Amino acid sequence: MPSLRLQYPIRTLDNQLLFPPETLLTEGALDAVIDSHRADSNQTCPLLSYGSLREDCLNFLSIPPYATIFRDTKEIDNLLNLFKTIHFSIPILQSLDYFKQHDLYTYTHVLMVFALSTLLAKDLIPDYEECIRLAATGPTHDIGKMCVPLHILKKTTPLTKTERGFLEHHAAAGYALLGYYYKNC
Repeated sequence: MPSLRLQYPIRTLDNQLLFPPETLLTEGALDAVIDSHRADSNQTCPLLSYGSLREDCLNFLSIPPYATIFRDTKEIDNLLNLFKTIHFSIPILQSLDYFKQHDLYTYTHVLMVFALSTLLAKDLIPDYEECIRLAATGPTHDIGKMCVPLHILKKTTPLTKTERGFLEHHAAAGYALLGYYYKNC
């Protein structure tokens, strides 16, 4: 992993500072943060058993343009059955709660990327285990956006250079957060 100087902080949902601004994010620095969290339990839960995610997914799949893509009820049932086999750590699921409460656009986007990537993976990847592994990246791909101030995430006018920097920071933040929550990098 090449090193990266962070311009902005990386915090967990409970506001724990993992990396302050100006930290050089290296493999060693990330390993140290992961090791500090390694003893914590890593409870998991099936995605569709958590909160209202099942109902929300079904609702979003019934709205255009997704209603056209997922018009076959058998396809939806197959998709939901596959979703049931995918477990996420509780903090990942809590990040979805955060987006549902604070940024419905990101929440919808994350769930629809999950549905679409699962549909593609199912059709393109013959190995079932590999299909599940790849599909499971859908709900995690934007977790770093929880480190972006909400006024930037929800902004409808063009972003300033600083705001754009914050938004671009979400990829590095997501990498660090996923390593932290899953205890590896």
